[in-house]
Amino acid sequence: MAAPPGLQQRNVLRLRWSRVNLDGRTLLLPGSEFKNKQDFALPLSDEAVA
Repeated sequence: MAAPPGLQQRNVLRLRWSRVNLDGRTLLLPGSEFKNKQDFALPLSDEAVA
């Protein structure tokens, strides 16, 4: 899976399966990893959930 544009390498390296929602097709990135402290739900592509 390729990292989406704008996602920093450290965010990719900290990914955990517990943050992946295959049914909802999203990846939850907790706000604690961002300057603005807001959670971010990244939509997953067809290839990512295949």
